[in-house]
Amino acid sequence: MKVVTTEESFFVNTYLGSVRAQFDKNTFFVDAQSLIINLTLLHEIQFDTSHVKFNNNSLLSLSPYLLKKVNKAVVSGVY
Repeated sequence: MKVVTTEESFFVNTYLGSVRAQFDKNTFFVDAQSLIINLTLLHEIQFDTSHVKFNNNSLLSLSPYLLKKVNKAVVSGVY
Protein backbone atom coordinates (compact mmCIF):
# COMPACT_ATOMS: atom_id res chain seq x y z
CA MET A 1 0.00 0.00 0.00
CA LYS A 2 1.31 3.46 -0.84
CA VAL A 3 1.20 6.05 1.94
CA VAL A 4 1.46 9.73 1.04
CA THR A 5 1.95 12.37 3.74
CA THR A 6 2.73 16.06 3.50
CA GLU A 7 6.43 15.27 3.88
CA GLU A 8 6.97 11.93 2.13
CA SER A 9 5.64 8.96 0.19
CA PHE A 10 6.41 5.36 1.07
CA PHE A 11 5.09 1.83 0.70
CA VAL A 12 4.04 -0.53 3.51
CA ASN A 13 3.53 -4.25 3.20
CA THR A 14 -0.12 -4.44 4.23
CA TYR A 15 -3.57 -3.71 2.91
CA LEU A 16 -5.89 -0.80 3.63
CA GLY A 17 -8.38 -2.81 5.67
CA SER A 18 -5.71 -3.74 8.20
CA VAL A 19 -4.93 -0.10 9.05
CA ARG A 20 -8.35 1.50 8.60
CA ALA A 21 -9.35 1.11 12.26
CA GLN A 22 -6.28 3.05 13.39
CA PHE A 23 -7.52 6.33 11.90
CA ASP A 24 -9.62 8.82 13.85
CA LYS A 25 -13.11 8.81 12.34
CA ASN A 26 -13.52 12.51 13.26
CA THR A 27 -10.53 13.56 11.17
CA PHE A 28 -10.14 11.09 8.32
CA PHE A 29 -12.44 10.21 5.44
CA VAL A 30 -12.24 6.42 5.21
CA ASP A 31 -15.26 5.55 3.10
CA ALA A 32 -13.27 5.12 -0.11
CA GLN A 33 -12.09 1.68 -1.12
CA SER A 34 -8.49 2.74 -1.73
CA LEU A 35 -8.00 6.01 0.13
CA ILE A 36 -7.85 7.44 3.60
CA ILE A 37 -8.01 11.24 3.40
CA ASN A 38 -7.08 13.57 6.24
CA LEU A 39 -9.84 16.17 5.96
CA THR A 40 -8.11 18.60 8.31
CA LEU A 41 -5.54 19.17 5.55
CA LEU A 42 -8.15 19.58 2.80
CA HIS A 43 -8.21 23.08 1.37
CA GLU A 44 -10.65 22.87 -1.54
CA ILE A 45 -12.80 20.48 -3.54
CA GLN A 46 -12.55 21.23 -7.25
CA PHE A 47 -15.58 19.66 -8.90
CA ASP A 48 -14.79 21.10 -12.34
CA THR A 49 -11.39 19.35 -12.50
CA SER A 50 -12.26 16.35 -10.26
CA HIS A 51 -9.54 17.12 -7.71
CA VAL A 52 -9.19 17.83 -4.06
CA LYS A 53 -6.54 20.37 -3.11
CA PHE A 54 -4.67 20.17 0.17
CA ASN A 55 -3.11 22.90 2.32
CA ASN A 56 0.31 22.21 0.81
CA ASN A 57 -1.16 22.81 -2.71
CA SER A 58 -0.93 19.15 -3.71
CA LEU A 59 -3.79 17.77 -5.79
CA LEU A 60 -5.46 14.39 -5.66
CA SER A 61 -7.65 13.23 -8.53
CA LEU A 62 -10.91 11.59 -7.45
CA SER A 63 -13.92 10.24 -9.27
CA PRO A 64 -17.02 12.46 -9.29
CA TYR A 65 -18.69 9.90 -7.01
CA LEU A 66 -15.92 10.16 -4.39
CA LEU A 67 -15.80 13.95 -4.69
CA LYS A 68 -19.48 14.05 -3.73
CA LYS A 69 -18.89 11.71 -0.78
CA VAL A 70 -15.91 13.75 0.46
CA ASN A 71 -17.91 16.96 0.10
CA LYS A 72 -20.83 15.45 2.00
CA ALA A 73 -18.47 14.39 4.81
CA VAL A 74 -16.96 17.89 5.00
CA VAL A 75 -20.34 19.67 4.96
CA SER A 76 -21.97 17.37 7.49
CA GLY A 77 -18.92 17.11 9.72
CA VAL A 78 -19.37 13.34 9.76
CA TYR A 79 -16.43 11.53 8.29
